[in-house]
Amino acid sequence: FLGSQLFNGIRAAAIYRQLERDRFELSRQDTIFETINLYYQGLLLQEVVEINRETLNLAESHYARVINMYNQGLVSEFDKIRAELEVMSLEPEVQQAENNFQLWLERFRQFTGFEEFDGNLSEEISEPEVLNVPLTEALESGLNQRIELKLANAGQEMRELFWKAERGRSIPNIFLTAEVNAFSRRDEFDFSPNDFGTSYQVMIGLQMPLFTGFGNSARTAKARHEYKQAQLEYYDIENKIELDIRNAWQQLDYAVANHAANQKRLNVASRALEIANARYENQVGINLEVLDAQIGYRGAHLAYLQSSYEIIIAQNRLKKAMGISLDK
Repeated sequence: FLGSQLFNGIRAAAIYRQLERDRFELSRQDTIFETINLYYQGLLLQEVVEINRETLNLAESHYARVINMYNQGLVSEFDKIRAELEVMSLEPEVQQAENNFQLWLERFRQFTGFEEFDGNLSEEISEPEVLNVPLTEALESGLNQRIELKLANAGQEMRELFWKAERGRSIPNIFLTAEVNAFSRRDEFDFSPNDFGTSYQVMIGLQMPLFTGFGNSARTAKARHEYKQAQLEYYDIENKIELDIRNAWQQLDYAVANHAANQKRLNVASRALEIANARYENQVGINLEVLDAQIGYRGAHLAYLQSSYEIIIAQNRLKKAMGISLDK
C-alpha cells in the first residue's frame, strides 16, 4: 500500500504552493515599504529646498535692510559685510538642496518605473498620527502574523515530510492488483449464452528492501538532521522577529519624543527670530543676533521636518514588524 507516500506528496505540493505565495507577499510588502520610504524622502527633500530658499530670502531681506541702515549711517560697514557673507554662504546650500532633490527624482523614477513623473509632490510632511500600541500587543501580533515565521514553519513541515519519505524506503511495501477479462468460446455460425464469460485475477505482492548498502539509512539520517536543523532555524527566526519588533517599537517611541522636543525648539526659534529682528530694527540688538537667530530657526525647522519623517517611517517599520499589511 503506497497511499502514505502519495498523501505526503500531495501535502508537500500544497505546502510548496503556499510557500511561493508567502514569498511573493513578503517581496510585495518589502516593495511597498521601500516605496513609502522613498516617497517621504522626496517630500522631506522638497521641504528642505523650500526651507533653504526661505532662509535665503530672509538673509537677502536682512541684507537689504542693513544696506539701507548703513547708507543712513546707523550701522557699521562690518554689519554690511557680515550680512552679505551670509547671503553668499546660503546660495550654494540652496543649489545643493535642489541637486539632492533631482537625484532623488531620478532614483524614484527608476525604482517605480514612473518615467513621466515630473517631481511635483503636492503633499507636505504634516503632523503624523502616532500609532499607539503596547509592546506586548506588538509582539503578539508579530509572532502570529509575520510571513517569515510562516515560511519557516512551512520549511519545517517540508523537511518532516522528506524525513518520513526516507523512512518509508526502509519498510516493506504491499501492493494489490486486480484484473478482469471478458472471453468468448462461440463459433462463427453457432453460439449459445454459455459461450460468453468473465475471468478475474487478484494479486497481492510484498516488496522488501533487503540490503541497499546502507544507502537508505544514510538518507534517513540526513533527512532527520535537516528536519532538526529546520526546527532550530524556526526558533532562531522567532527570536530575531521578537528583537526586530522591540527595536521598531523603541524607534517609534524615541521618534515621538524627539518630534515633541523639536516642535518646542521650532516655536522657541521662531520667537527668537522675531525678537532679534525687532531689536535690530530699533537699534537695540546687533547684526550678529539676527544672523544667529536665522540660523537657529533654519536648523530647528529642518530638525522638525526630519523628526516628522522619522515618525512616519518608524510607524511603517513597526507595522511591517508586526506583520500588518502596509497597503491597508
